[in-house]
Amino acid sequence: MGRELVPGLYERLVDEELAEILDQRPELRAVLCKIDDEDNVGRYAELVAALLAKALRQYKPAERSQVANLLINLLSSQDGLDYLRRRKLIQPPRLLTAVVPQADPRDDLPRPSSSLVGSTLLTGAASDPSLDNELRLEMLTADRVDILVSFIKWAGLRLLMPGFEDLLKRGVKVRVITTSYLGASDPKAVEWLAAQPNVSVRVSYDTRRTRLHAKAYLFHRNSGFTSAYIGSSNMSQAAMTSGLEWNLKVTRSDMASIVDRFAIEFESYWNSYEFEAWDCTAPLRAKKRSNASATLEKKLEVVFADIQSHLFKNEFLKLLRRSDNSGITVGIWLWRIELGKRHCGPRLSSFFEP
Repeated sequence: MGRELVPGLYERLVDEELAEILDQRPELRAVLCKIDDEDNVGRYAELVAALLAKALRQYKPAERSQVANLLINLLSSQDGLDYLRRRKLIQPPRLLTAVVPQADPRDDLPRPSSSLVGSTLLTGAASDPSLDNELRLEMLTADRVDILVSFIKWAGLRLLMPGFEDLLKRGVKVRVITTSYLGASDPKAVEWLAAQPNVSVRVSYDTRRTRLHAKAYLFHRNSGFTSAYIGSSNMSQAAMTSGLEWNLKVTRSDMASIVDRFAIEFESYWNSYEFEAWDCTAPLRAKKRSNASATLEKKLEVVFADIQSHLFKNEFLKLLRRSDNSGITVGIWLWRIELGKRHCGPRLSSFFEP
């Protein structure tokens, strides 16, 4: 921050540097508050982590692990923290990327292009990995999967089928929540998912309205490196490949509260009466409701007309304006005029014609 303190909102711990800057700016008034006991652990940890990252950049790469070990030594010397000594880094430092059974000869397990410990924003830019590829790679190492999408299209599902097939092969449980809103989901795609022995599907069959507009994918890992994608992409080909869709990948390593909130909310939806278990014995149910929705949409087409009123018509409109329920009155008159067109020929319909 330096000494460029300007009026506005802040959320920063007051250290000695900041206190000095405030003392030197008497024209400004600092608004301070106490730090909640349950909140201070995270705030102090963030401060120390930021300072440590800044300090480590001043050291040569070969020296950085030694500095980290010095800090661990300092912490472990405090009463009750002796166990921290076992967290000292081995030399030379190494990064564990996977644990596999002895019978598995692979050293290069499939993994997403994005990090398992840092959050990433995917915007559909050419430099970003495609969402469908990231989701497939996440599936290959997930121990449980929860998916929450408004629509599921067959073309989108086909992109992820290799991942679903691998999940089935490994016996990994999958839960999917979706809707039949406006018939946008392909019943064929939902049927395919529901037919998989390891997949459970719940659907909102309300075709007239939906409260579910979320698009999110959660990949649980027993190792603790759980990750989630939250954004704007339904399970469709365009949304996961060429569309300019924004999706934020969050990891439990750096945004545990977000991932935990995702899991809790998904669980509440899963147990909500609004989402019904897919009935494999009646697969045509969604089709019928989707067709009904499409028919309704066609009937609700709105036609706009440019109506020019004449003198005698103006008197009629004045009467309507004086009505306390003019909206209802207009609707009734338009209905009567429509009947007149059908049953009385052009005599009544000419009322709105020059």
